[in-house]
Amino acid sequence: MKKKTGEILRSPWVQLGAMTLVPLLKTTILDHRESTHRSLTPGKVVRGTLEVAGAPFTDTSRWAVTHIDHHSGTDANLLPTIEIADLIEWLEQNPDIAKSFPIPDSFMGLDPSVPEMSLEEVLHLGKLSRQLVEGRYVPQANYTNEEIQRILYSQSQRYMYETLWGNTKAVPVLGDEPSLYDIRYKLRDPHAPAIHRMGIIGVGLFNYGLYNDVVTFHNRNPQLVPEHLQRTPRQEFIERNKNKIRLYGLVGGSALLRVLLDQPKSPGDLAKSSLKGAVIAGGATAALFAGSQIVNAFGHAGDLEIPKKRLLRNLLTGKVEVKENGSYASRLPVANIPTLDEVGGQDVHHEYPEKIAYTNQTGWRKVKEAPYGSLLEFLAKHKIGMREGPGYEGRRPDVPSEAVEYLMALRRAEYTRTHTAE
Repeated sequence: MKKKTGEILRSPWVQLGAMTLVPLLKTTILDHRESTHRSLTPGKVVRGTLEVAGAPFTDTSRWAVTHIDHHSGTDANLLPTIEIADLIEWLEQNPDIAKSFPIPDSFMGLDPSVPEMSLEEVLHLGKLSRQLVEGRYVPQANYTNEEIQRILYSQSQRYMYETLWGNTKAVPVLGDEPSLYDIRYKLRDPHAPAIHRMGIIGVGLFNYGLYNDVVTFHNRNPQLVPEHLQRTPRQEFIERNKNKIRLYGLVGGSALLRVLLDQPKSPGDLAKSSLKGAVIAGGATAALFAGSQIVNAFGHAGDLEIPKKRLLRNLLTGKVEVKENGSYASRLPVANIPTLDEVGGQDVHHEYPEKIAYTNQTGWRKVKEAPYGSLLEFLAKHKIGMREGPGYEGRRPDVPSEAVEYLMALRRAEYTRTHTAE
C-alpha cells in the first residue's frame, strides 16, 4: 500500500535528510561561494535561514579564511624553502661559520612531486614564498650546528605535516617577535593529501584535526584574518554560544520537531519521539562530519585516471599522483551530485574560483557536469534569492600564490621529464 505524501514528509528519514542538506547549503553558499570567493550574494531571507540552520556547525569567518589559505597555498608546504633562504642569507653575513658548511647545489624533500630542486630554484621559491608572510615573522638570529646541518643537508620529506592528526596545544599566540615556525599555518595547505604521510586516507581520517589547528590559529591570532572576513556581531554571538546552540537548538530543536511530527499520544511515546529526534540530530552531524572528511580527501586526490591497481596501491602507501598540469586538484564528475559539486570539478574551481558552477562546459553539458552550481548560477543571474557577487579588485587572494604557481611549473617540468623517460 502506497504511503501518502504527508506520511512521507513526516518520515524520520526526510527529517534526517533535511537536517543534513540545509547546513550543507549554508557551507556551499555562505561560507564558500560568498565569503571565500565572493561569487554570489544571498538575499536576506536565504542568508537568515542558512545562518540559523547552520549555526551549530561551521564558523563562516574561520571557514572562509582557512579556505583562502587552501587556495593560495594549494597542495604545498612553502615553509622549508623560506627556512633554507633565510639560513643562506644568515651564512652570507657570518662567513666564518659558513666556511664549515658548504651550500649544496641541490636540495631534497621539498615537494612530493619534485624530488630534487636546484639551489637557484629553491632560492627563487623561497623569495616568492616570503611574500606571503612579509613582516609577519622575525628571521632567526642564530643557528646551532645541528640546525644548519638539518636545513642544508636533510633528505627527509620536510614538506609533510608535523603530525598525522593535528595538535591544537601546539598552536601559538603570536607575540611581538613570531618565528617562521610560529606562522607555519599561513604557508601550507590546511588539508592536502599530497603532504600528509598517509595521503588520501590520512586526510580522510584526520582532516578535522588538521583543519581545527588552522581555525584555532586564527582564533588565537584574529589580526591575521582579512578585514572582510572579520566576524559580524551575529557571528560573534553564535560562536560565543555555540555549545548552547548545539544542545538546545540542534538536539532540542530536532527532538521538538520529531514530537510535532509524530504527535505522540502518551508520555512513553513522547519520550520515544524526543529520543528519536535527538538521534536524528546526531545522525545529521555525523553525516556532515563524514562528508567534510571525504570531500577534502578526494577533492585533491591527484590523478584518479591512473590504472586501478596503481590507485589502490597508492591509497595504501599514501602516495598521491600529481597531474600533468602540476596540480593535485581532482576531476571526478560522478561525485558531483552527492557532494554538491565539491569534489568533481576541483580542477576548474581552483583555476577559476570566481565561477559559481565549477565547469568550463556550457548549456546542458554544464548542467550535467555541475548540476548544483548551475542551479545556483541560474538563481543568481535571475536574482532569485541571491545575486551575483562583487568579486575582488586586483589580484584575487583565492588563487594560487606566485610561489605555488612557480612550484607548479617545476612540477610540470618534472612530470614531462619522468613521463618522457617512460
